[in-house]
Amino acid sequence: VKPYRTGEYVERINLVSEGLAWFNDPGMQFYLNVPDYYAWRPFGIHYSPQNSTLPAGSTVTITVAAQNVGNTTWKKSGPIPMRFATVAPLNRGSIYEHSNWLNSIRPAGLQETSVPPGGVGNFVFTVKVPSTPGEYRERFSLVAENLRWLNDPGFSLYIRSY
Repeated sequence: VKPYRTGEYVERINLVSEGLAWFNDPGMQFYLNVPDYYAWRPFGIHYSPQNSTLPAGSTVTITVAAQNVGNTTWKKSGPIPMRFATVAPLNRGSIYEHSNWLNSIRPAGLQETSVPPGGVGNFVFTVKVPSTPGEYRERFSLVAENLRWLNDPGFSLYIRSY
């Protein structure tokens, strides 16, 4: 079962005598707040070597630290593993794809066994710098695989090649 959309909802109710008339409206309302159980924010990025300007065609190992700002513990494995993924648009091949990625649209999975709310998890992967010198930017976000996408905080990976 997929979760409802997050946000605040208001539902007004009243009694009716079916086929005859509505009762006086007492103004009864129900309020429901659906929190975002899966959410993240970028916490840090590390390039190894420690530079985002690299030779064309080279490789670089990237570590992205992500803070769990939702209400659900992230898992490394199981039916809903947390993955780092391409976005804008979702699930598209990347110019940075490397042969050690999980697949062409998922560079990496969560390194830690689990990350509780408020904790920080790491995603480590290798990037192949495009062979043509230039400036390259790719958008990524997190996905709770087999369930749903997390919020898109606008995270981009930037590489300049020479």
